[in-house]
Amino acid sequence: MAENGKNKPAVDNDGWTPVWEDKPKKAGAYLVTRIKPRRTTRAFYEDGKWWSDPLHERMWPSYMIIAWKPMPAPYAGNAATFVPDVDLKAAAENGITVVRVPAYSPYAVAEYTVALMLSLNRKIPRATWRTRDGNFSLHGLLGFDMYGKTAGIIGTGKIAKKLIAILRGFGMNILAYDLYPDYNFAREHQVVYTTLDELYRSSDIISLHCPLTEQTRYLINDYSISKMKDGVMIINTGRGQLIHTNALIEGLKNKKIGSAGLDVYEEESEYFYEDRSDKIIDDDTLARLLSFNNVIVTSHQAFFTREALANIAATTLMNIKDFMEHKKLENEVRL
Repeated sequence: MAENGKNKPAVDNDGWTPVWEDKPKKAGAYLVTRIKPRRTTRAFYEDGKWWSDPLHERMWPSYMIIAWKPMPAPYAGNAATFVPDVDLKAAAENGITVVRVPAYSPYAVAEYTVALMLSLNRKIPRATWRTRDGNFSLHGLLGFDMYGKTAGIIGTGKIAKKLIAILRGFGMNILAYDLYPDYNFAREHQVVYTTLDELYRSSDIISLHCPLTEQTRYLINDYSISKMKDGVMIINTGRGQLIHTNALIEGLKNKKIGSAGLDVYEEESEYFYEDRSDKIIDDDTLARLLSFNNVIVTSHQAFFTREALANIAATTLMNIKDFMEHKKLENEVRL
């Protein structure tokens, strides 16, 4: 991008416009240049603000974007009509059917959630690093019995129900919160539905399994963390934006949060599923998270089992087969 004056990118032949010179005239999808990290990526402009995706999962501070230009067709459109990488409005206008794979293995994510809990509790990563160096000391590896402790489960869909069954096998007490409680399941598995405040106050471990909505975005924040038990363990195998990461970091620093297991991160699209081992991590928040020895961050792999991949493939093939045979598409995505 050409420079104009003091570090100002000019409107060049590729159609770039500096954000301080002009704003887009209408809502939609745009290419933007970010200053940190310095890269070109897709963003959405709506209500006078920049967003990282159509569901408004994260609003970028304006200073992070230095220039913009319209997305090329057919991707340009109103942000509200986007599924990641699919413009549903354009698809509908052109007679293109869009289908999805809604579920593949609740067992995979539930089991991985337990793996994070146990790894954090019993300091397994730290113990492994030590013994490889010939250090067999037990100092700093003290854990706690899961038996008799209380797990707070936020969201009680398919994955959470499989998780609850596993945790009940450990002899844990289960508190749950859901906008639509399943009381039959609760009676069968000795689950107590309660308020979020009570769940925060009473839980030794809190695990997030709710969808990301306007109401649940940054559900875990400074205020909610202040209500939690000292030393609480927080697990997130759901959506990155359920947790305000800077609030989590503050909770870890002041010891309010004892440990955290994260298979998701609010800016994960910049890093996850890529090998960046030969590069410096220029996301300061992610780098800070990775510096804690009581935090485990993994790259959205909770689903990643042979069975889950087989189910994904089978559902995809079924979607194609039903489409070719003009059958009703159970997994069709519509506006």
